[in-house]
Amino acid sequence: IYVEMLCLMMSNMLQSFKQFYSQLDVRTASGSFLDALCALSNVYRKAETHSTCSVVLTLDENATQAYTTNEIQLADVNGNIWIYSNQNSITFEPGIPQTIIVTAENPGPVRADPGWIDRLVNNNVVMNISQTTEAEIGSYSESDTELRARRNSSLGATGNTVLETMIGTLFTLNGIDDVKIYNN
Repeated sequence: IYVEMLCLMMSNMLQSFKQFYSQLDVRTASGSFLDALCALSNVYRKAETHSTCSVVLTLDENATQAYTTNEIQLADVNGNIWIYSNQNSITFEPGIPQTIIVTAENPGPVRADPGWIDRLVNNNVVMNISQTTEAEIGSYSESDTELRARRNSSLGATGNTVLETMIGTLFTLNGIDDVKIYNN
């Protein structure tokens, strides 16, 4: 039992070292380790983005007074929340349309075809909502595979030898027509 426990401990330590060592190579690293290695080449992971859409809001003509706010929440037919938030308040006059840009609450690709954003959330103000354009789709954060590929493409052409790689990289630069490398 003692020998088995020692072997298991040594195996676990060796696996930990193997995992740590693999995180030091761009081809096998993942997560924050890959981010750090790519940062050495001035390549950074693309962050997630939110979908955005242009919406026209018109305060009901029968409203007795203007409506002023700095945040509006809308919902689409799928139940996704779209938010307009601004430090400066916006004023809606009765019957006068105002165009605002709303952002999806959840990051990533949230789709909204024309007419999908159709109601106010938690608001007792009567407004007409018109969405004539589809949303600009957001994206998830860049995956490890995409980051690794983008890093490789930013470093230049690859070759079988060091000299071929240098030639390929020089040919990718603007203004280089011919290359000859002398090796001692």
